[in-house]
Amino acid sequence: MYVSKIKDHYIKVRKQRICQGDILQNINFVMRLNGLSNEQDEIAIPYGVVMSQDCDVDRDFQSRTRERSLLKQGLPEAELIPKLEPLHDKLLPTILICPAYIADSFFAGEHISGWHIKGKTVGEIDKIKKNDQMNRFHYLPKNPDLGVNDMVIDFKHFFTVPVDILYFQRKEGYVATVNELFREDLSQRFANYLSRFGLPEL
Repeated sequence: MYVSKIKDHYIKVRKQRICQGDILQNINFVMRLNGLSNEQDEIAIPYGVVMSQDCDVDRDFQSRTRERSLLKQGLPEAELIPKLEPLHDKLLPTILICPAYIADSFFAGEHISGWHIKGKTVGEIDKIKKNDQMNRFHYLPKNPDLGVNDMVIDFKHFFTVPVDILYFQRKEGYVATVNELFREDLSQRFANYLSRFGLPEL
């Protein structure tokens, strides 16, 4: 019988590319929240977890790396375009991010200022921490050695961030990466929550 040797919840990844399960801090980007206004709002996420599939992120990175290499060669356009076209099918315009809220603030209902969210009861907190009953939330335990706080992901909250912006902010904002088995559990729970069968109230 195979027994997994993956026991640590987090690892430090030395890859140049973004990886599924990366925990990043201080993610900032601009988006238009109000469709009736031309004003844009700056979104600031203290912590976020990359949710895009790792194979997609890897192919995007490899395609962008190959594209840069081809452009540096100074090839004639007639020769360059056929080489670039197969790469573009692999590119990601954006990467999916779920905010990860500091647990103490989340349980107190203070994780989003101005929303006046009700805090959680002791029973709800215990269920969320187990990651097996409260399907809307996912609990990430702390690891002080890697700089990871106790955090909670709310699967109703997610954003897509332009790839270039996220790579730029990753240089200073990388914290750690959710390890493989724990990452798959997180990914499956997120997918299951989004694909749940639910009827709106009439």
